[in-house]
Amino acid sequence: MSRETAETIVPTWMERVWNQRDASALDDLLTEDSVSHGLGDPMVGVEPWRQFHAVICGAFSEMHFVVEGQFVSGDHVASRIKGDMVHRATGTAVTMRAMIMGRVVNGRFVEAWNSADWLPALTTLGLVGEDAVGRMLGLA
Repeated sequence: MSRETAETIVPTWMERVWNQRDASALDDLLTEDSVSHGLGDPMVGVEPWRQFHAVICGAFSEMHFVVEGQFVSGDHVASRIKGDMVHRATGTAVTMRAMIMGRVVNGRFVEAWNSADWLPALTTLGLVGEDAVGRMLGLA
């Protein structure tokens, strides 16, 4: 059983899963039937996370994530995350920010809701125009 708490699990996740690229940490930090929302279709259990982890690690040659702020209430946690990465195909440094809300039972995530802001990274990589949001709102 993991020794993580609602207060420690997100910093541990960022360090082990992303900074150290340790896919085995997924077994320690997720339950077999955990549900993660906000990264496409809901991911149930560890296997979808293994696939997602492989894709992200393949796309970025360097990654460093930090928890910028966090609120814990009982078994629930809400965290603000900053990730600095280097896009493998172009060598371009990008930054993304995310928010994670989760529920922790026996030291593992049983539920998580993720919201990642990839727009600055996509803009830096030239995959989305700087005026994309303005165009969407009819302002540009």
